[in-house]
Amino acid sequence: MNPLPLITLTLRIDRTRTGNQDWSDDTVWLSWTYLTERLHGQGWGRFMVDELLKALNEHGIRKMFIATSDYREDGVDVYAPARKFYEALGAEEELRIPGYHSADETKIIYGLVNPGVEAEAIDMGEPSPGVRFDSIEKAPESENGFGISWSEAGVGVEGLDAATVLANQQGARLIVVALPDDLSTLAAPVFTAQGYEKAGALTDFYAVGSAQDWWVYRSN
Repeated sequence: MNPLPLITLTLRIDRTRTGNQDWSDDTVWLSWTYLTERLHGQGWGRFMVDELLKALNEHGIRKMFIATSDYREDGVDVYAPARKFYEALGAEEELRIPGYHSADETKIIYGLVNPGVEAEAIDMGEPSPGVRFDSIEKAPESENGFGISWSEAGVGVEGLDAATVLANQQGARLIVVALPDDLSTLAAPVFTAQGYEKAGALTDFYAVGSAQDWWVYRSN
């Protein structure tokens, strides 16, 4: 690996968030990270990720989720080398949402367990008896995509139909809802009745053994 005069890594730890009420204290996102082409094939990418994981150890971060896509330019899958690199590091593809970024661009999420942090399953308590879907918001990095925020409230499922109608009125091409697997199970019949499909899940998102389920609605 050829030496460089200086490499500076800046790390900011934020809670992993996909909605107004949705977070995890010990997971983070890595998104749209680039290494200049002249440094490819010299080991700098692995070096940066190794250094990043060391820094995450100090914050007790047990898992990193990596967001990428299958964006194509002039017929070339631009991020294919990056995905191959993530897989070589041990990251596993956990979720694909076709048409998320645009009609032709799929959102792809990998999960990479941090070997430097020991994680144990924790008791998440009794599942909530109810979930309320509160409001809509523009989905990040999505062309005419919307998300729906939620909160644990009441008994049963409330507000999904109204939120879906509102998003459609504002020109939604697709609607994405991400929530804990126990609330997902509770709301599954309502999602299905409203025309949503379960896209998949991010494993151990909230804690070991507690996944985040993703549901997608596509406007006709």
